[in-house]
Amino acid sequence: MQRLARVFSSGVAALSLIASISALNAGPAHAADAVGVAPTSIALRSLVALYPNSTVVSSDTIEIEEGVLLSLPKNHNMNVPVIRDQSGDQESSTKSRRPAPAELRGPDVATDRPATVEFAAAADGPVLAGCSYKYSCLYSDNNYAGYRLSFTTCAFRDLSRYAYPTGGLWNDKVSSWSNNQTTGTLSWYYNYEGNGRWLQFLNSKAPYAAGQITGYNNMMDGIQVCPT
Repeated sequence: MQRLARVFSSGVAALSLIASISALNAGPAHAADAVGVAPTSIALRSLVALYPNSTVVSSDTIEIEEGVLLSLPKNHNMNVPVIRDQSGDQESSTKSRRPAPAELRGPDVATDRPATVEFAAAADGPVLAGCSYKYSCLYSDNNYAGYRLSFTTCAFRDLSRYAYPTGGLWNDKVSSWSNNQTTGTLSWYYNYEGNGRWLQFLNSKAPYAAGQITGYNNMMDGIQVCPT
């Protein structure tokens, strides 16, 4: 009986050792698959420091508020920190929130509604111009380069609410975009003209991508993702 007990104990110990070795070989979960992981590069740590309430999503992206992601430029040296010019921070902290466009608040529409553009650029699922599926993205540079804002929640976003990483605000800093929401889903783009008036200068129907914004480069002030 004692011999049987010793054999059983040895077997349990062996199984425990095998399980431990297997766990070590499996390694940790990939950072890109885990929300809230620690930033692993100088560049990402500096970006997190600029947005204290942000959450790390991947090796180059943070979530600055629910449904809004901010990504580093593709060619950014991850060993170089993001340096913010603080001269525009006073504007950021004192800017009052502007009312949403009239058509998103009810009657008395004050914007001009242009024709919707459509372009079958990609099937459902794939990344479109660096924009993940089910997101609508804005880029600071032409041809989907520079810093990227990605939106997935159906809501109006005033870009003046978001600090631009190197200084100032995100409004008037968009040069290209990609609408990679589910097929047929709209995004509306706006310029703020003052006195509560927003000009909707373009619609896009997913999947759609524009490497340049002809006539409105660095003039975008707001985006409505998947309007109802």
